[in-house]
Amino acid sequence: MLNEGKYNNFNCESNKNLIYQELKSLKEISSAKESINANEAIKNLPKPMQLDVIKANELLKEKLKNKISDNELNNLLEEHTKSHIKEITLSYIDKRFGCADKNYLRLEMVKTIDNSMEECFKSEDPTRLPSDIKLISFDVNGLKAVNDLSQRGHSAGDDYLKRIANVLMNGKTTQELSKQGVDCFVSSGAGDEFFIMLKNNQTIESKPQQLTALKPILRSYQKEISEMDCGDLIDFNDPIVQKKLQGIKIPKNFKFSGSISAGFSSLNNILESFNVDKSKNYIANIQRIMGQIIDASDKMANINKREYKEKIANGNEHERFLSLILKRNLDAMEMEIEIKKLRKKLEVAEKENKELRDKMSIN
Repeated sequence: MLNEGKYNNFNCESNKNLIYQELKSLKEISSAKESINANEAIKNLPKPMQLDVIKANELLKEKLKNKISDNELNNLLEEHTKSHIKEITLSYIDKRFGCADKNYLRLEMVKTIDNSMEECFKSEDPTRLPSDIKLISFDVNGLKAVNDLSQRGHSAGDDYLKRIANVLMNGKTTQELSKQGVDCFVSSGAGDEFFIMLKNNQTIESKPQQLTALKPILRSYQKEISEMDCGDLIDFNDPIVQKKLQGIKIPKNFKFSGSISAGFSSLNNILESFNVDKSKNYIANIQRIMGQIIDASDKMANINKREYKEKIANGNEHERFLSLILKRNLDAMEMEIEIKKLRKKLEVAEKENKELRDKMSIN
């Protein structure tokens, strides 16, 4: 009788090999159609950025054609390339935090996944897996509460996000990962989201359960953020704040503390069940892989957020109070959404009534 575990592993490996072969075929077709002459200065940029720099240089070449010597032109192009790389990179930076924005993350993920798959395609070892790329999604807890309760309003919320971004970019956990050879690519997301892409990490790669190895990293980031000094963001002794919380008992010496929910996924995790769409080209499939990595990590972060809310709702006095103010602001947010919907319906109804009255007056 066949060992079921071995049989399943065989099927899994066979499926992976098929995925790699299908992606490799699409890559070969794509490479035959596209050829980018990228010099050393731009080769590490994501392809869309490379194309942008190349296009700008071609325009400059055309503009200065026969006007200066080849040597002068080459020197000028070199300087122009450096300047344009800086300019285009800055356009993908979230100026609030000084880190990459989500568009940059997507470009960087596609480039990194492509490079990883390329290494795998070139390997003569049929059992070799692509160098794994891991993504951690972070969802900030309590931003709405800070915005609504703080005497400083939304500027306090911005400050809260900046402090979290600083921990993710420059904190102890990131520094420790960097010492271990981990490349941490930090980016912002929509609203209160952040991401960290981890790559080039032999420490995590060597673990038999690679995703499990990420849990201590998540806990380390969460612990570091929970230890941030955020007491100044909301003054619970302020009469205005107390009025907003009328009916809710504020625990003695309560201070607001930072917290963040998190989830993760990885390239190899997604490849286990990925279906190559042969109607799409290679890069489109790589983009699909990238999207699935983001979706999977986001999904886990949402689960973690629900677990966090349940935990504090049943925790100690301070945690239960925090749960109440988070819920209060969630309820308020949902009410605001409903009010906006009703206003929209009212506007539509008023417009229809006006049109009807206008028609009647004409008749």
